[in-house]
Amino acid sequence: MLLTKPELGSYTLSAIIFAILVLAFLPTHISASEGDKNLLDVESLNDYLIGQNIDATSDLDVSKLSLDILDKCGRNDECVIYNLRFLSEKISQEQLLAVSNNMVSHWESDDFYCHETAHHIGEFLFGYFNGNLSQGFSHVDGKCGNALYHGMTENYFPLMQLLNGVKMEDVDITLPCANLESTTSSYVKSQCVHGISHGLLKAYNFDIFNTINRCDEFITKDEQFECKSGAFMENGIQFFKNGRGDFDKDDLFYPCNKVDLRFQSTCYGVQASYILKQTGFSPTETFDHCESLELDELVRSCYNGAATYMANYYFYDVKKTVEMCKNANEPYRSDCVLGAVFSITMYVKPELGYDFCIMQDSDYIFQCFDHWETIQLRHI
Repeated sequence: MLLTKPELGSYTLSAIIFAILVLAFLPTHISASEGDKNLLDVESLNDYLIGQNIDATSDLDVSKLSLDILDKCGRNDECVIYNLRFLSEKISQEQLLAVSNNMVSHWESDDFYCHETAHHIGEFLFGYFNGNLSQGFSHVDGKCGNALYHGMTENYFPLMQLLNGVKMEDVDITLPCANLESTTSSYVKSQCVHGISHGLLKAYNFDIFNTINRCDEFITKDEQFECKSGAFMENGIQFFKNGRGDFDKDDLFYPCNKVDLRFQSTCYGVQASYILKQTGFSPTETFDHCESLELDELVRSCYNGAATYMANYYFYDVKKTVEMCKNANEPYRSDCVLGAVFSITMYVKPELGYDFCIMQDSDYIFQCFDHWETIQLRHI
């Protein structure tokens, strides 16, 4: 039995949002044959569910079903989302959330960087909950480096523009996160602000200065920091994805050197990834560029950012990351260690963060473990 398209009139807001997300925000590198495979996977899953007579009342083995989808789709996140969209019309909310949570858990335990892939499940859930962030946030956690939180919030403003024709200058950008339930922790609310600013940069067509100027509308300094951090990060992501973003090929430090001094440190932490790419991913050359910055605070931020990125780049090769930081110049070696253990613990595997710390010299081992424990406690 084939999966058929519903009539337009039967589409809910979640279906419309889902369709827009697929067209506008999912990766474009899927080949034609892979696209055909997506449809076959959905159809075969359809047959599987019908054959098992599965519906919202079934005693569903969500672990097996999530593994079935991953077996069919691998890391093709577009295929995964198509299957979740199909399941959302067949099974209960509790079952669907259990399936998606299981898949993200499998991704997190697998040997790849799952943040971006899990982003797309967050985007799907944003549509599934009809754009209700409070409801969506209450059903997810910080797996894959808070990817689900970020995915749910990242496309909030772009979708408002697409669906409602909203002009950004008329929007109160602080409301979506301020309206989260009172029980939501301050850390999760900060992740909401961070994700919102990723989408804010998209809404402003990657104009970094218009975006970060809007971030000043948040009341607290922490929120302003998270907002601008997210915007700088999205700027770097766009460069790595497709060469977009607000950069100057003749100035390694732009736009950070044009940002208000209060937020330059935040900017250079992300700018380090841009510098790394321009140096052919050479940590030593990047560290040298970092040290040419005038203020010590900015040098440290740049070092920390470079180590954060390279630890993720080396991924399971912890020894290589240890060696990178041993070659870092004093007095900035500690910034390398702290950036690296953050990246390994958040985006690779907490146990490897421990392995990284235990390999440190006596001058850095306790500092490393303190940071490692803090990062884990933040997500309990």
